[in-house]
Amino acid sequence: MRKAASCDSSEPVSYIFPSFCLFGAPLILAWMGIFNPTTSDPLDGYENVFGLIYYATNVLSEIPTTIAKLSILNYFVMYSSMIGTIPSECGLLTNLYTLVFQRNQLKSSIPSELGQLTKLTLLIIIGNDLSGTLPSEFGLLTNLNILGLTANLVSGAIPSQMGLMKRLSFCELYQNRLSGIFPSELGQLTELTKLAWYSNSVEGSLPSQFGNVEKLTDLDFGDNLMTSDIPSEFYRLQKLEALFYRENFFSGTIGTQVGLLSKLKIYHVHNNNITGTIPSEFGFINSLTEIVFSKNKISGTLPSELAVPKLRLLILHENELSGTIPSEIINLIKINQGTLFCDNSGLTSEYCKAKEKKSTSSPAWLDDIAYYIVISFMVAIMLLIIIVSLFTYFNRSDKIIKASNYKFSIISLGGLFLMCSSIIPFGYPFTKSIDNSRGRDFCCIIFPHLLIHGIVIFMSCIILTNYPLWKVFDNPTLKVVRVTFNQLIRTLLIT
Repeated sequence: MRKAASCDSSEPVSYIFPSFCLFGAPLILAWMGIFNPTTSDPLDGYENVFGLIYYATNVLSEIPTTIAKLSILNYFVMYSSMIGTIPSECGLLTNLYTLVFQRNQLKSSIPSELGQLTKLTLLIIIGNDLSGTLPSEFGLLTNLNILGLTANLVSGAIPSQMGLMKRLSFCELYQNRLSGIFPSELGQLTELTKLAWYSNSVEGSLPSQFGNVEKLTDLDFGDNLMTSDIPSEFYRLQKLEALFYRENFFSGTIGTQVGLLSKLKIYHVHNNNITGTIPSEFGFINSLTEIVFSKNKISGTLPSELAVPKLRLLILHENELSGTIPSEIINLIKINQGTLFCDNSGLTSEYCKAKEKKSTSSPAWLDDIAYYIVISFMVAIMLLIIIVSLFTYFNRSDKIIKASNYKFSIISLGGLFLMCSSIIPFGYPFTKSIDNSRGRDFCCIIFPHLLIHGIVIFMSCIILTNYPLWKVFDNPTLKVVRVTFNQLIRTLLIT
């Protein structure tokens, strides 16, 4: 049997994985191999550890059912390394404060025994293949502050018992298969600051009790099957900064009480059945940066009060609006370098017409040709510089190099030209939509590569031609570095 971990003894302890001591107790940092047993039980001798972290190894292991013997364990983190199921024996780790199973390959369901971990303050089970339902026993986790159960295959209704988790401040349940009615009991979670259950199939209306969660700052229940209209009590959430209820079946109107949400920054109601007009009370929310009304049945005129100081994104397309876009809004969007979409919105603004005319005169195929011309030009320049550099290297002699610097001027200035010219098309992707993946690829991949190639060619030319710039560093130590680097570059060019 292996020796138990201890921080009180100076005698060396042998482990099958690295470990160190923290706060006077052993904390196991298992980078590899903890569950590759060398004995019948891989956890023999580790009953006194208080932290277990198993992070991103190349060896996929199962959580042993003997995990319960780590009775004083406070931290249990498994990241990108687990297969199999979550054993019910995890519910016997009653001293746990942190439990994380993130981006593993765990299957089956979430064991109800986790409800016995009453000291738990953080529970994260993200990016697995867990199915089944949310255990009602989660209501026993009254000390829990953070709950993340996203990107799984969990189905069924959100249990009403979760309303008993009085200290919960952060709750994310998105990207699952949850259904049923949203429980009104969650309106009792008065400490909640962030709640997200988007990309599920939750039905029904938003309960009026939700207006009691007055500390809420972020709320996202988009991409569900929710109906009815937004209750007036909802506008009591005056600390709300981000509100998403896009892609549902909400109807009714946007209440004039929306002006009470004085800290709101993002407001998305895309793709619902919202009717009525846009309240001018939006003008009271000076913090607004994004407003999305698209794909609804909103009518009436666009109030000039929407020209709040920080507005950068206003999307209005596919509605039943009338009239024109107030000049205050257009000028503000231009000043903030923002975006305004108003196609098929019913508005007759010259601004929308100008946008449509521009898109008609510059079809997609023309943008594609321009893109490929820019890329071909840059590749041609790069190849030309490389060919000239190689030609100069293989045809040079020390006498020629020392006698004239014109080759250096041609080649190195060519590399400099490549560096500078790669900046010219940098603005091209921004003539397209920000969502254009080709534009992002150009900015994030092609442009940096061209710039790096230009710098490499420029520096290589300086080395290969023995330009007097190196005389600045002409001392014995740096001369060795220069000669070594020179030989390395020449070797790379030859091979």
